[in-house]
Amino acid sequence: PPPPPPPPPPPPLPPPPPPPPPPPQMSGITVDLEGSANVFLKKKFKSKHAILSAGSLLLKDKAKNEAYTHNFNLNGATVVAGASGNTDIKAKEKFILSVTADGLTHIIQFPDEAAVKKWTKGFEAAAEKEQVKVALAKKKQSLGMAMKKNVSGKMATSGAGKSLIKDELGKSGVRVIEIMKAIITVHDGKKKAVEVEDNVIRLAVKVILLWKNKDLTTPELMKTLPHLRAVWSNLIDFCEMSFAYDPAELAKNSKELATFFVALLEQHITEKTVTMIKDTLEYATQEAVMDRLFKDDAGEEYKKELEGIVRGAWIKLFKDAKK
Repeated sequence: PPPPPPPPPPPPLPPPPPPPPPPPQMSGITVDLEGSANVFLKKKFKSKHAILSAGSLLLKDKAKNEAYTHNFNLNGATVVAGASGNTDIKAKEKFILSVTADGLTHIIQFPDEAAVKKWTKGFEAAAEKEQVKVALAKKKQSLGMAMKKNVSGKMATSGAGKSLIKDELGKSGVRVIEIMKAIITVHDGKKKAVEVEDNVIRLAVKVILLWKNKDLTTPELMKTLPHLRAVWSNLIDFCEMSFAYDPAELAKNSKELATFFVALLEQHITEKTVTMIKDTLEYATQEAVMDRLFKDDAGEEYKKELEGIVRGAWIKLFKDAKK
């Protein structure tokens, strides 16, 4: 008999499953987790749309909005259940997490226990990642703050601005501005000196008013201390030890301080003010101006006075800052 036909070939293997979809993208960022949450801001819970992206907690007023209202750094964050002893939050409130990072504690309430568990894992993963950079929406100022903003511009060219600085920083704060003005007058004439003085007073008044109006918090301002300490340390060293004078280092540290300040104030100031801050600090710390203070004989008297001021303020500014 003829041989039996060969067996049919085996059926082809099924195709491999498709790769998992990438995390959703939103305005150029990767969204690791998102959902509704109540965030404790200015002593009360506010409804927000929360987005976890890398090492950031981004907040929006509504999910459909394009603009972010907050970008909280989560790098190195710790997460605990509850309100961390905050007495402004009622004991009956449930499903709360306290997330502490970068010297700030963020208290967030979620809809249910499942959401708490999910976001806890998300926050713990975010602690290992870097903060993302996004543009924040400009904050709407109250009528009172809008009036204060107009006042701050007028204060820069009057004694009222110096009086406010004196009230908050003491006589030494005003005297440092006067020394800077005197040095620039020698270097570049009275007109330029007055322009720089007005810009410094305008910036100081704006920060003081934002702080008084609680648009800037004390913990937020405390975050500037490492950058301010670097500049302050330069001034002390250069006043006490002429051989240590390094204008390039002072310019570098001043630029980093300006960059941090701009990031801190970006929701409250215009692009014009951003440019003013950067240009003023860049001019005031350029080598030719600093030489007038730290190298020229004409600046010796001012250098000795500045040494006493910055040395005396060191303990109050940095050693006692936590108090």
